[in-house]
Amino acid sequence: MAACGKANLLLTSKFKQYRGLCCDYEKTSRAVTSDDMQGFWELILIQVEDVKSQFKALRTLADTQWIIPTSPVPMPTKKTPTVNGSKPANAHKKKPREKTAAQKARDDTRRKMLAAKKQEMRAKLMEGNSTPEIIIT
Repeated sequence: MAACGKANLLLTSKFKQYRGLCCDYEKTSRAVTSDDMQGFWELILIQVEDVKSQFKALRTLADTQWIIPTSPVPMPTKKTPTVNGSKPANAHKKKPREKTAAQKARDDTRRKMLAAKKQEMRAKLMEGNSTPEIIIT
């Protein structure tokens, strides 16, 4: 269905737009140059080739009675990047550290402050103030 939509778009808009450029070129060659027309045509041609390939894929599916082939696609092997050709770059990954008591307390304080701000915003909205105040810190 996407192929039909793209083909329809090409016919209804892109080709009409190109025709308008051709008419403008015939009337006044200063406004539209032949390079403009060639560039636009090349862009349209890319889209035409895409639509052609989509219809070709549809024909192939129709020939196989709409059965999508399930042949295994070979997956490319993933090489690990190396630094100076010696060891993989991710060989020395550190495990996440446990948070210290100070970090945990700081995170807890932040969480409580955020909850208090949210509660305050909800209370303002419930009072009838329909425009909440946005504070960026």
